[in-house]
Amino acid sequence: DPVWNHEQVVSGYSKGDPISFHVWDKDVKIMGIGTDDPLGHVSLTSEQFNPGGFDGELTLLEAGKGHNAILHVKVEPIGLNLASGNTMAATSSTSTSNQSLRHLRIEVEKARGLRAADWAIFGGKSDPYCVVEVPGKSHTKFKT
Repeated sequence: DPVWNHEQVVSGYSKGDPISFHVWDKDVKIMGIGTDDPLGHVSLTSEQFNPGGFDGELTLLEAGKGHNAILHVKVEPIGLNLASGNTMAATSSTSTSNQSLRHLRIEVEKARGLRAADWAIFGGKSDPYCVVEVPGKSHTKFKT
C-alpha cells in the first residue's frame, strides 16, 4: 500500500469547486507503447471541506471488482486571495464575496486496498501515484 505524504498548496480555488483525485499505476513504456492504468477516482465536494477542512478516508470509485480501495487525504482552506494581494485566514472574514479565490493545502497521505495492476511471470510491482486537481482549473493540477 503506497504512502505518499505529499502536501501541496494550490491557489485559485473558488467556493463551490470540488477537488478530484485520480489514482493511477505507472507502467513502463516499451518503445513508446503503453499507458498508465487507472486504479480509481473520487471527488471531494466543497461542502465536505469548506470551511472547516477535511481529514479522512475516501472510497475510490471504479477501483476494480471486489476491491475496496481507500484514499486518505487532508484538505485545509488556508486563506483568501483578495484583489489587493493580501492573504488572511479563511475563518476571519465572513462577508467576503463567494467569488474570492482561496488557497488550499492538500495532502495526499496514503492509499490502501488498491488492485495489483502490473503482472509478470514472477509477480509484478505496481507503482501507484495520485493526480489531484480542481476540475477546470489546470493550474491546480499536481501529482504525488
